[in-house]
Amino acid sequence: MKVGFIGAGRMATTMGRHFLGAGHEVVLSSSRGPEALAGLVADLGPAASAGSRQDAAECDVVILATNWADAPEALKGIDWSGRILVDGTNAPSRIRDARLDVVDWDCSKPS
Repeated sequence: MKVGFIGAGRMATTMGRHFLGAGHEVVLSSSRGPEALAGLVADLGPAASAGSRQDAAECDVVILATNWADAPEALKGIDWSGRILVDGTNAPSRIRDARLDVVDWDCSKPS
């Protein structure tokens, strides 16, 4: 299985190591671009690669591993039809307790 990560911080690298240890491939993406992840993917090993958000989104399973506030922008413009997206974000309590209907979370519509 190929697992794509939108985000390349602690969550993505920790989960990525576990997926790699289980024999899977991982694709990490970052808002800084794939080139910024060269050292990280080299450290993770040959079954890890860096790619664009779209590259990560085309994997068998995609894990959203960004800061909660960055999630809408990270998901923007990607067709999620028929894809598995695991949302690993958590809203900060001050936001979680507020009304969330001000954010348009419908990622199925084109941006």
